[in-house]
Amino acid sequence: MISIKKRLFLILFMMLTMTAKAQITFPELDVKMKREPKNIVIFISSERCAYCLMQEKRLKNNHTLNGRLNSEVYFVAWKVDEQKKIIFNGKPYISGMEFIREFNKGETGFPFWIIFDKNYQVVYTYAGLMQNSSLMKMLDAVQ
Repeated sequence: MISIKKRLFLILFMMLTMTAKAQITFPELDVKMKREPKNIVIFISSERCAYCLMQEKRLKNNHTLNGRLNSEVYFVAWKVDEQKKIIFNGKPYISGMEFIREFNKGETGFPFWIIFDKNYQVVYTYAGLMQNSSLMKMLDAVQ
């Protein structure tokens, strides 16, 4: 029989693993899209942005949302302060703002959300702090 401590440890480990798997990198995204195309959710943030930090905290604390981001779409969280240059769908970008300008619909600022379909077509963009309930509805809409 498994002790209570072991059960709690297993539950905590599963929750942390699920949260950690939800986020992938741009190089991983290219590989995964070739194997199994899915919709893509990109969350662009900056360390100097208070709203970005609030958004990250909300995301980390919602295990249901993390589970959906892990299983239903490819979720990329891009901190533009840490990783300046990326390659997305075979095209290099030298900054987060260059990437945002390429795909936005007139919106700019951080945090910035972009949703792509399986064919790398923009489905949705949003600039600003988003409620978790709105993120869940957004995931429902792109399925």
